Amino acid sequence: MRIRFTQAGLIIMIFLVNIINTYSGNKRISTKNDGRSVAVCSIEELEEILRNRSEYDTIVIKDGVYDNFQVVITKSGTVKRPLVIKAQNAGKVLFTGGTTLILKGSHIVLSGFYFQAGLLSHGMDGGQPVIDIIGDYNRVTNSAFWMRHNRASIASLYQEEEDRMPKYTRIDHCYFADNLGWRLYLDLGKRVPGDDLKYAMYYRVDHNYFSTPFKFGANTGSAMRIGLGPLGYGRCLIDNNLFERQNGEVELIENKSHENVYIHNTFKNCESQMSFRQGRRTIFLHNVLIGTDTNKKCGGLGMWMNNHLVAGNYFSFPYGSFVPLNANMKIRKERLPAAVIGFKSGCENFIENGAPVGHFAAKNVTFANNLLFDNKDLLIDFSQGLDLMKVRYEKESGIKVSGSLNHHIINNSFVSLNENRQTIFYDKDDKTIQSSYFSNNHFDGYYLFNQGENVAAGLESKAVPFPDVKTFSRWLMPLQCENDTIDLVALANSSVAEISSKQNKEKTVRFKKNPLSFEDVGPDWLIENPSEFAKSGQMTDRLKKQIKSLMAK
Repeated sequence: MRIRFTQAGLIIMIFLVNIINTYSGNKRISTKNDGRSVAVCSIEELEEILRNRSEYDTIVIKDGVYDNFQVVITKSGTVKRPLVIKAQNAGKVLFTGGTTLILKGSHIVLSGFYFQAGLLSHGMDGGQPVIDIIGDYNRVTNSAFWMRHNRASIASLYQEEEDRMPKYTRIDHCYFADNLGWRLYLDLGKRVPGDDLKYAMYYRVDHNYFSTPFKFGANTGSAMRIGLGPLGYGRCLIDNNLFERQNGEVELIENKSHENVYIHNTFKNCESQMSFRQGRRTIFLHNVLIGTDTNKKCGGLGMWMNNHLVAGNYFSFPYGSFVPLNANMKIRKERLPAAVIGFKSGCENFIENGAPVGHFAAKNVTFANNLLFDNKDLLIDFSQGLDLMKVRYEKESGIKVSGSLNHHIINNSFVSLNENRQTIFYDKDDKTIQSSYFSNNHFDGYYLFNQGENVAAGLESKAVPFPDVKTFSRWLMPLQCENDTIDLVALANSSVAEISSKQNKEKTVRFKKNPLSFEDVGPDWLIENPSEFAKSGQMTDRLKKQIKSLMAK
């Protein structure tokens, strides 16, 4: 029987129904502007056009290599006629060295550029982002960032002097690979003064490609960070992206703000863990997390904080899963108990000593309609990191720590192809299982607990009050999208994949929407993947030396 969301769940659709565009073509990208256009071939010519407040609203940069191209764009477009700055031929304008584009105006579109900006500095501070978005309603599209540098590719951050957050940034159909230094690709939001909706971002990141090799000792090597700190609304949509071998640090994405939505993303062969780190009410629907690299383990999903919805996703790590113990470790030798899903342990109270804590134990998570298929290791750890948190908080600061609590595990399928029964649930302090609710789950080839009890242990007997979906997202996100929409309520009540055969040795999976490939995302002009690591997963000696050089303090 399929569990249905209540009528109140329709609020999710009312507020979000217009935010997602599903492209009928894989890389069909439009930056059409019917206004006047002008071509430039130097910084001086571009600055002259911008300074004179000309009537041109499409600026074409002629094909060529531009080194240390630094410009501040204060001119703005409008909703109907954005200021478009694009390459003469997409992919034929190459920016190198210390190129920096600062977008202070609004309604600006950058399109068709190839960034290979070089290293500006060593150590954690790095340099200024390649593209710094300060204004509202700006877009970066159809561009590639193949960097091997120590800078964020794109930043759109809280402006402290003005006490404002740039809003409605869109980053789509871009390629990000081989950032070998301390920086991450997308630095979005930063720390804000408090939980005030005026700081909400309303960003959209869609149809992009991400890949990063493991960087020894990195703590800022994730694909993106959305917000920073336990306070602040993100309200961002992250959809239809491919993360392939995104291994930069322990966290694949640093979700550090409230009410972000992740839909139809593919996480393939990623050693890093998708992390709900400091934000509340995260929605994670119809994503595919898979491992296909032989004998290489993947990071899976880890959740702190509260009131998340994880529904309709597919998880398959046939070669195993793991979580690095500490992002600052030089070599990943020590690991937490391997698990595909980690409900994180942390501080029992959100406020300690008058301030929010950095690691708040996962509470009130709904995990529904997911398919976990052919996983080698433990599936769900309900007390992940408990010993580590006790050392960090109880021993060092006297702050009380607990495992995760009060979850709803509903209508999931746990399917093993292993001939020997495996363990599904691990709960070190036994409190999570006692406080949580389980209903209509299907177990095939598994024991329930770390002790090895049979499925007949009786979990199904508890009554399950299905959560009111409106508690997960009550916000409106009027992003700049075209045409098609997605029914979020329908997604939450279904799964992206299902078993197509019931025969034990012939079990196969049928996807309602196939996992994304390189051909489905990124710029339309980038025909082949230029990163050898992204394609093969192999770390050459030369690549290791480059990383160590960039990471040197």
